[in-house]
Amino acid sequence: YPPVRGVPHRGIGYGVLRYLGDEDVRGRLAALPQPQVSFNYLGRFDQMVPGDAPLRLAPESRGPDRSPRGKRSHLLDVTGSIAGGRLEVDWTYSEDLYRRETIERLAGRYVEALRRLIEHCRSPEAGGYTPSDFPLAGLDQRKLEKVLARVGQSKGKAGR
Repeated sequence: YPPVRGVPHRGIGYGVLRYLGDEDVRGRLAALPQPQVSFNYLGRFDQMVPGDAPLRLAPESRGPDRSPRGKRSHLLDVTGSIAGGRLEVDWTYSEDLYRRETIERLAGRYVEALRRLIEHCRSPEAGGYTPSDFPLAGLDQRKLEKVLARVGQSKGKAGR
């Protein structure tokens, strides 16, 4: 799979092809195994409303996204967003299929992985460029490092 930074148009093309593309493409995508987990990052809500706007985002929960009696499209829905400068992640699951403790344990591991990722990104050896930063150049990591060395930039370490 390409790095997330390398996905064209941040992946929006999949939805267009899956639901609005020609019949052959829609059929081929529909025939693929459907995921059991949905992960949806909704974006930064704290940047949507300018500070001087007369309206503000409500501080309370927006409530459930759907009726608890509705049929689920996935066994587990993980939805994240940033509000008030904080990452918020909601875990939605069927209590008929999973125990609360199981989902809490999974969410705890997710938080641990995020903390390790943040720690890595803040370390001196993190950073640099990867080929996905220059999609039109057609470079692999080795060629990119040669170009960066010529222009006096540090090695691209983020992709390793």
